[in-house]
Amino acid sequence: MPELAEVAYACSLWNRGLSRQIKAVHVSPTSRVFRDEDRKRFSAELAGKTLMKSETHGKQMLFTFSGDYWLGLHLGMTGSLHIKEKSHSPQKHDALLLFQAKQTLVFQDPRQFGRLRMHKGKHPPDWWTEQPVSMLSPKFTIEIVAHALNRHTKRPLKALLLDQRYFPGMGNW
Repeated sequence: MPELAEVAYACSLWNRGLSRQIKAVHVSPTSRVFRDEDRKRFSAELAGKTLMKSETHGKQMLFTFSGDYWLGLHLGMTGSLHIKEKSHSPQKHDALLLFQAKQTLVFQDPRQFGRLRMHKGKHPPDWWTEQPVSMLSPKFTIEIVAHALNRHTKRPLKALLLDQRYFPGMGNW
């Protein structure tokens, strides 16, 4: 599963699409990465919007679009982001394609353990803001680590370190 640095790198790939309008959207009709989301909504609401900002938190990514739209993305075990030619046509493992004037932003996930979410609103969605403090944040302190260790004294250290509720983005390689 991609970890902190890999997620940050993957997210940065789509930064080449910042300040550019989404001309069209292709959503895989069969991919399971949409879970409980209405996949038609992605096409209807992201087309015509501009990608404004990208950020990461642990193993999660959030892309902000004009019109107060937010796209949440988790790579799962095999998900990846790519920049392809504007003429790129959907491939077997392409879950989401965002076509721009000069390129296509692609989310691929062969094993479909990743996840896509969408939110409309002035503020980031709760599923983004309610995450634990990022390990990259100055707010991530020794007190947070001590709290986790003291709360789970009998738990194996490796299992605790991999617990995303305390150490978002930590991985096991």
